[in-house]
Amino acid sequence: MRILKFAVAIAAVALSADAEAKVKIVGTIAPGTQYVSFTGPNPYINDTIPLLGWLRVRFNRPVTGYFSGDGEVYATSYDADGNYVWDENAGEGGSTLFTNERVKGVNFTVTDFMPAEPGGHIEASSTDFNYEFILYGLDRQVRYSITSIRPGAIPEPASWALMIMGFGGIGSMMRRRKRRVLRMS
Repeated sequence: MRILKFAVAIAAVALSADAEAKVKIVGTIAPGTQYVSFTGPNPYINDTIPLLGWLRVRFNRPVTGYFSGDGEVYATSYDADGNYVWDENAGEGGSTLFTNERVKGVNFTVTDFMPAEPGGHIEASSTDFNYEFILYGLDRQVRYSITSIRPGAIPEPASWALMIMGFGGIGSMMRRRKRRVLRMS
């Protein structure tokens, strides 16, 4: 039984997301309001190209409408020796539609800058983002939250398969323990 408890504890630690999200925005939208706009932190979790960013937009009840976010991304390329090569900037963003839904993920991954020279790298940064909702038919107040999703927080199918096989192995080890047999002579 101790082995099983230990395995469950290890799995819980491995599957837990980082406690601190980079983006954490909460608010309410009043009934009859169709358009809401605000500024918040950019969604990117790294500072090299490709920039990776995912947000989860969640409402307390189903809504119909549109969510988007956009900002300016700056990229600077360096060669293998660390010397400056080029820089550029571009407007980047992401969006999603809600059709009587409560939760959606939005991808903000940026890959469309020139590639770095062999052995070099590209550093990137971004301004704060402008986020907006356009919602239809709100007859009562709705609460929303926008949070970062870390890519490691959701295991890939191969990770699930290994974990399930591991639990199966632990279960079979527990079943195969030697059983004491009482013999009467």
